[in-house]
Amino acid sequence: MRVSFDTNVVLDILARADRYPESVIAYDVANLRGFDLLMPVSAVTDIAYILRRAGASRESVRESLSALMVMFSLHDVNCVDCKAAIGSPLEDFEDAFLAESAKRHEADMIMTRNQKDFLGSSVPVMTPKAFVDRFCPDDYSYDVVEI
Repeated sequence: MRVSFDTNVVLDILARADRYPESVIAYDVANLRGFDLLMPVSAVTDIAYILRRAGASRESVRESLSALMVMFSLHDVNCVDCKAAIGSPLEDFEDAFLAESAKRHEADMIMTRNQKDFLGSSVPVMTPKAFVDRFCPDDYSYDVVEI
């Protein structure tokens, strides 16, 4: 199975695991299952920008981006995706761009916390929680601790 991760889920994994532990758990479950973990290359600059705006040092941002290169296979985005996104029924262009690229790269699903933003996507979407509920191996369990 090929799963394309939306920027919000990747940011959860990198910087907001305490607020969105289900994103980290979903990443772990996808790894356990041996799924192909994809991320659009266009998200890299967005993530760098968001981390810097949140106060991360240049060095820290580069370390995070290096980690992403190990954690995910980056899929390209191109003018075909851009043109298709313009005609997409999705309201947000960035989401349409991700959906079109994921489709071209034959992703089986897009993982996002914002399912409603992908209404009309030809690639199915799933929240991290729903992903864990569906794909977590029976012999695994995760405890989320409030700090």
